[in-house]
Amino acid sequence: MISMSNVSVHSDKGVRSNNEDRASCALHPEFGGLLVVADGMGGHEGGEVASDIVVKSLTASFKVNGYNGSTEALINAIDQAHQCVLQQAEESPEIRGMGSTLLAVVLLPTKAVVANVGDSRAYQFREDCVRRLTVDDLYISQLLGIDDRVARKHPQGHVLSQAIGAETGISPSVHTFDLQPGDTFVLCTDGVHEVLTEPTMRGIIDQSTPTTAAEQLVFAALRAGSNDNCTAIVARIPGELG
Repeated sequence: MISMSNVSVHSDKGVRSNNEDRASCALHPEFGGLLVVADGMGGHEGGEVASDIVVKSLTASFKVNGYNGSTEALINAIDQAHQCVLQQAEESPEIRGMGSTLLAVVLLPTKAVVANVGDSRAYQFREDCVRRLTVDDLYISQLLGIDDRVARKHPQGHVLSQAIGAETGISPSVHTFDLQPGDTFVLCTDGVHEVLTEPTMRGIIDQSTPTTAAEQLVFAALRAGSNDNCTAIVARIPGELG
């Protein structure tokens, strides 16, 4: 079972004037842990509001209900967060048009359920291997049918094809992956993954304690020249492989 002693969360506004990223970890006595990252958009205040709603809504739902590996329950919770953002935008015209990415990882005894909307990313590190668990929702990637890594090099490569709060609606990607003792999960916003390679992340994680790894990833992204807010969550599953 995951515990707070095996999880670190860190966020920094970086070179920006405000921080539109939000991140949180929640535990449920029966249903393991929830890791959630949100990267807001919509200008001053709007992005902060959207990402804050996303994280608080999903975390509150998990603490009350848990998900027990049910993709339907997780999708319903994401839709609830989406509706909350839309409602707040309707009630506050000055922040209408705000939105957010949403990345959620539910850690269960033998599996991880990963849900994604937008371009925040999740990785699973196991021994010398790394598995990327999400695909960026990019407009150019879908339009041209190209890999999201290639799409990000396009002049419009950062335009999202979907986001929480979009009036066109959302279609979260939800997938289940195996989980083993000793696995390390990393969730991060694009301010981190755009400047840190997977091998670099691996090196930082290996040299950090579970409670400092997220902070070290963020600091490394800032030192590497990230021009965005930087946020990361690192969770290590207790035990050893084998």
